Amino acid sequence: MTKSPFSDLRGLPYYDEPVTYLVLGGRPFAWEFAGWKAESLSWKRGCYIHAGLSCLPTVRFSGPDVLPFFSSIATNSFAKFSAGTMKHAVMCNEHGRIAAHGVLQRDFDEALTLFATGPWPIYQMRKSGLDVTATPSSTFIFQVAGPTSLETLECAAGEALGDVRFLHFRHASIAGKRVEVARLGMSGNLAYEVRGSMDDGPAVYDAIFRAGKELGIQRLGWRTYLVNHIEGGFPQQNWTFRCADTEDEGYRAFIGDRDFPCHVSGSVDPADMQARYRSPLQVNWLSTTKFDHEFLGREALEAEAKAPRRKTMTLRWDAADVLDIHGSLLRPGEEFKTIDLPSKACSPMPTASQRMEAASEFHRAQSTAITFEKCSRWPAWTSSRQ
Repeated sequence: MTKSPFSDLRGLPYYDEPVTYLVLGGRPFAWEFAGWKAESLSWKRGCYIHAGLSCLPTVRFSGPDVLPFFSSIATNSFAKFSAGTMKHAVMCNEHGRIAAHGVLQRDFDEALTLFATGPWPIYQMRKSGLDVTATPSSTFIFQVAGPTSLETLECAAGEALGDVRFLHFRHASIAGKRVEVARLGMSGNLAYEVRGSMDDGPAVYDAIFRAGKELGIQRLGWRTYLVNHIEGGFPQQNWTFRCADTEDEGYRAFIGDRDFPCHVSGSVDPADMQARYRSPLQVNWLSTTKFDHEFLGREALEAEAKAPRRKTMTLRWDAADVLDIHGSLLRPGEEFKTIDLPSKACSPMPTASQRMEAASEFHRAQSTAITFEKCSRWPAWTSSRQ
């Protein structure tokens, strides 16, 4: 770990070695480390550490009405939600389409923390009239997942962590820094999140990375991170569906009523955003939807539940078809749309500045498939309170 030439890697340490960065909105994101194959095998053979979600906001909601508030906007049941536990909170618009989702944890009686989601709940809080306050914080989120993830974290923390049950969290110390260790995973494998103050991020990340070197750890970039969700059958925002938050005129005014382009592919009309919205039922999040309380979008979801018409399925490529697609590049006739087959990063590599410049040019020219459309919205609301 050395001094970073970047002003803000959001908790990610800098190592003086070949790494590909992608620049979006003037900010660098780690795109690829050891290469797609090594990184994608990490959650099968060893484990990975991913810091990409540190770019997303963490907000603590507190006050005497905090539980009634989230019960009014989330499809989840809050009949059982004790301190030290978490939920995958799903929030819909009035039409029952997903407007936002993220990990919601109960810190104590009147305080909940929401991770990695947009300003939709802030907007709803402002309208609710309930006694709730939202306080953003600068928090790193490191995801560590794979068969050796527990052993890696125990080595880094110097203590046993097997007592942390699924959707539970507790405090620990790594590199002399106080952190939260949470067990959760959206892809069915052994997985954890480590969270703490952004200033402590590089030291904590480096300690985990070093602890896992003998246990097959890989640093995971954004390029391969999205494959993890697809393999696990977990719907991925901006891939499987697009959030319907901007359909609300009041919300658009709240975030500045700016235009947030969405680059899409597929056979559906790219201009038809309605076709890309989904309900929790359509993406198979049945366990998060409980009709034991009143919440925004309940009427629409109840009607859909009586006569469901759509669900998310996983399709597997046929090996012969994949070979035919690549073969079309080498023979006369129709050339099929290329399937990206990432290769291992190898030396010699361009300098960091050259990589960043190339990534910027590529993003401007191609509008890359990874869309961090929420990032540009945060400055307008992260300091807001009731």
